[in-house]
Amino acid sequence: MFKRSLTRTLVLITSLIVLTACGDNSANPPKEVPFAERPIASESERDQLILDLSNFYLASLTDLVSNYNDNKKRDPSIYIDWRNKEWLPSYTEQKEQLFAKVNHYQIGAVDKDFAPLRSALESLSLISELFERSLSKNDPFLRTEIMLQLQKGASSIIQTARSRNLEGRLIFPEELSRRIPK
Repeated sequence: MFKRSLTRTLVLITSLIVLTACGDNSANPPKEVPFAERPIASESERDQLILDLSNFYLASLTDLVSNYNDNKKRDPSIYIDWRNKEWLPSYTEQKEQLFAKVNHYQIGAVDKDFAPLRSALESLSLISELFERSLSKNDPFLRTEIMLQLQKGASSIIQTARSRNLEGRLIFPEELSRRIPK
């Protein structure tokens, strides 16, 4: 009896070891390439990355503003539901994909062209939360804070594009251009 129990235990342990060794490698993601070994982005690659990040910011912000405006006098739960189930997951996934493209190159977190873009993109989640609170509490001071955040993010996008002579290639939606001074 002891021998049979020991055999079963050994078979179970061996099976677990084999399954673990052959299992899903998602627990061990590929190692990040050291910064010094990453390629240096050419000027045209930098410009394209800046345009991609900037236009993504402007499009995402337009979605937020449009949905907020559509629902501010109606049921706030419509905006909250949309933000949590549609906008935020999609935004987060796309933002991570864009940051992965940037991180492929030797572009540091404090790079003069990319730091303001990263900051503006990171702030959109906060802005979406401020919109949510504004709808829930009907707070005029909060609306003022939202507008300041919108202006700050858009200004940093425009300044970065302008510094690289890319301003004419930005896709600046009409709805935002009426609300945010360039």
